[in-house]
Amino acid sequence: MQNMEISRFGMQNKEISRFGMQNIEISRFGMQNIEISRFRMQNIEISRFGMQNMEISRVGMQNIEISRFGMQNIEISRFGMQNMEISRFGMQNMEISRFGMQNIEISRFGMQNIEISRFGMQNMEISRFGMQNMEISRFGMQNIEISRFGMQNMEISRFGMQNIEISRFGMQNIEISRFGMQNMEISRFGMQNIEISRFGMQNMEISRFGMQNIEISRFGMQNMEISRFGMQNIEISRFGMQNIEISRFGMQNMEISRFGMQNIEISRFGMQNMEISRNMEISRFGMQNMEISRFGMQNIEISRFGMQNIEISRFGMQNIEISRFGMQNIEISRFGMQNMEISRFGMQNIEISRFGMQNIEISRFGMQNIEISRFGMQNIEFQDLACRIWKFQDLACRIWKFQDLACRILKFQDLACRIWKFQDLACRIWKFQDLACRIWKFQDLACRILKFQDLACRILKFQNLACRILKFQDLACRILKFQDLACKILKFQDLACRIWKFQDLACRIWKFQDLACRIWKFQDLACRIWKFQDLACRILKFQDLACRIWKFQDLACRIWKFQDLACRILKFQDLACRILKFQDLACRIWKFQDLACRILKFQDLACRILKFQDLACRILKFQDLACRIWKFQDLACRILKFQDLACRIWKFQDLACRIWKFQDLACRILKFQDLACRILKFQDLACRIWKFQDLACRIWKFQDLACRIWKFQDLACRIWKFQDLACRIWKFQDLACRIWKFQDLACRILKFQDLACRIWKFQDLACRILKFQDLACRILKFQDLACRILKFQDLACRIWKFQDLACRIWKFQDLACRIWKFQDLACRIWKFQDLACRIWKFQDLACRILKFQDLACRILKFQDLACRILKFQDLACKILKFQDLACRI
Repeated sequence: MQNMEISRFGMQNKEISRFGMQNIEISRFGMQNIEISRFRMQNIEISRFGMQNMEISRVGMQNIEISRFGMQNIEISRFGMQNMEISRFGMQNMEISRFGMQNIEISRFGMQNIEISRFGMQNMEISRFGMQNMEISRFGMQNIEISRFGMQNMEISRFGMQNIEISRFGMQNIEISRFGMQNMEISRFGMQNIEISRFGMQNMEISRFGMQNIEISRFGMQNMEISRFGMQNIEISRFGMQNIEISRFGMQNMEISRFGMQNIEISRFGMQNMEISRNMEISRFGMQNMEISRFGMQNIEISRFGMQNIEISRFGMQNIEISRFGMQNIEISRFGMQNMEISRFGMQNIEISRFGMQNIEISRFGMQNIEISRFGMQNIEFQDLACRIWKFQDLACRIWKFQDLACRILKFQDLACRIWKFQDLACRIWKFQDLACRIWKFQDLACRILKFQDLACRILKFQNLACRILKFQDLACRILKFQDLACKILKFQDLACRIWKFQDLACRIWKFQDLACRIWKFQDLACRIWKFQDLACRILKFQDLACRIWKFQDLACRIWKFQDLACRILKFQDLACRILKFQDLACRIWKFQDLACRILKFQDLACRILKFQDLACRILKFQDLACRIWKFQDLACRILKFQDLACRIWKFQDLACRIWKFQDLACRILKFQDLACRILKFQDLACRIWKFQDLACRIWKFQDLACRIWKFQDLACRIWKFQDLACRIWKFQDLACRIWKFQDLACRILKFQDLACRIWKFQDLACRILKFQDLACRILKFQDLACRILKFQDLACRIWKFQDLACRIWKFQDLACRIWKFQDLACRIWKFQDLACRIWKFQDLACRILKFQDLACRILKFQDLACRILKFQDLACKILKFQDLACRI
């Protein structure tokens, strides 16, 4: 699909037209105030790239962004409730995935279709549900999108008017309401570049930095982007970069398929064969069967992270999710110790060095250039440094060439086989066909959930209701038609023109070097955009800060909020342990029902979500749930209404104000208490849609199913139920079940506690999956192999240095093919732990890459570099203009 991604930079007008405003995306570069206003001050948006503390503050603490793997409540609060977002996945680890995995995680719950389809693969994602045309018709019929949840009217009603869902690209007000303020999320489609770019536009997101280089600079300035999430490069790059990571292999479809085939990710719970079909992704690890075994043996996927059995337990114990990286210190360490995350590939110092060395990560796929460019154009800017990084072709060749080495890495069929073979174990996990079949088969249950034609019909039929939702042409028209409103929003040619047309502004932003310079160059303007040169300087400039960010963990900690927590998260294992380990915390989060209750706090609320059968049922059946989700007049209204909040968020600055303020416009868009309320509230309508106690109850009531699945141990309940909104959003097991249970497999996965328990609980199995320390150790431990992979400093250097090799890797599709194809090569890259260790371990190498103050300083410090990256109009023009270059990338 990369064409689109390119075309996203090729046509971009359409991409913009895709969301009709896209001006804002420009304004993201034009005013940034708006984007800033997106978070009230833009200090955050800027601080997103400026202070990151703000970005952190965006999530409250950014420790929380870290705690994003800790509490995530704040991240949730990011959208007003976001608890839901967290509870969406229990811990919102997935929320991180929100930028890569999130598709998956979402798709895990069947929303991913949209998220993916949002990026054009949707056929597959739809096919996840067998129609995909329909999902595609998401923009064709949307009824099906509704049917996606059996009622899609509901889905529409979910947004009040699927017209609005259509208007999702029209008004998106409702989509906004989807997350409370969602104006932001609306801007997700209004500003959609921003939100989308969060997922697909990310080039633009990078271009947010005015340098599509930053798409490279995404790996160029990525510090900023990283600072966006603190370290987020890692997590993002795990998932966000993953496009590139795949495209790094020129297939990107694969990576997309990672999110495009996502059926597989769903199959993570469904067939996992599809997940296996992630074979390429797996092939990343040589077999991907193992990725399948991710639910079969999981040792490998675990081994991918060390144990990854836990990845399985990820839904079993979730402690394991913590242990997902062995102890979850790693997960934390992903942001805490990072060594563990590094250990993900050997040392994770390199993972940090991933922003330091990144050679290996790149070398991981051989194309370190971009990954280097991940730190700007690094080649271009630091010719000397780039050369130093990319030189030693003989070494790079040795890394990628040693087919015998790669083969030995991925080949150790005896090891891979042992990992993936343990057919008895994998079979026990995947075989329990009787169990799996019961999960997916119980068509009677799935049928009862999805069939209840009377129920589905009542949901979809209530034509009077659906019609009132979708028809209310007066409402739909008022939402989409209100040409005066729509025009005001998208047209306001004076506003839209000002946004897009103000050629003086747009041109100034993108074209007029004076404006582009003023935006990116003028440190006063750039600083204002990045908010306070002292802030932006501290982030990117302050050599002491920049150095600390990349070099000095103290700065990294400061990025993660110089709190003993951030430091301990990234540095101190004790804190890392505390965050996810803190057996009291980790256990409390995932294990201790009391902490799990705290995380998904109000049992009464969680109970209300799933329990209030009348409430939760009425939402998809629980009226109070649907009401609370969409109604919570106080919540939804305050979320959508908070004029002061919405206004402050979108108002700040006359442009932002004119865009989102126009209280008459913004109010009518978001507020229209009569409109928005009728759309989302229509207590009679929305309630009837989401409430229908009989419908929602039957869907959600299956207490035995829903309760056992989501309530499953007050922890599971609290995790998924916590917050009627979160539960309602994700727990709509009737919805989710219809989506996932929509197949006896989904039902059985979520239903059969015995299966879920046997799959996730089989502690003996999970233990065997996680325990096979000999296997996991062999995979991750083979220190000799890991050392070889992470060590070969000369190899890592050659990987990063050889620009010619990087070019060959990224350019030569034959080389990309070799990267993905030469399993022997991939094997040698991934297997030879000795090689992996050499690549990742050589702390001296990692230190050199992370430590080389000259390098780190040059990357982050050199204001001249930062300026050149953001300022150099010529570079910005070249990167953004040279579509040929963008296409090549």
